[in-house]
Amino acid sequence: MLEDNWTTGTSYTTAANLVAQSNTYSFKIRSANSVGYSLYSEPYSIKAAQKPDRPDPPTTTMIGTSIKIQWFAPNYRG
Repeated sequence: MLEDNWTTGTSYTTAANLVAQSNTYSFKIRSANSVGYSLYSEPYSIKAAQKPDRPDPPTTTMIGTSIKIQWFAPNYRG
């Protein structure tokens, strides 16, 4: 659970350190004032992923009567 927060006007921000690609992270928030804390919000989940990079064009090589098609997988980004 994250307990760090920063106040900027009326909004609050927290940062999750060490975010890893393809992991799903869930967050709940709550408010506090001079009389105590609120109940937690419903959970919000987000997956640390992006669209994969575009693959490079494939290369082709003739091997006898066959064609070898080769390409390198792009960064799949989670």
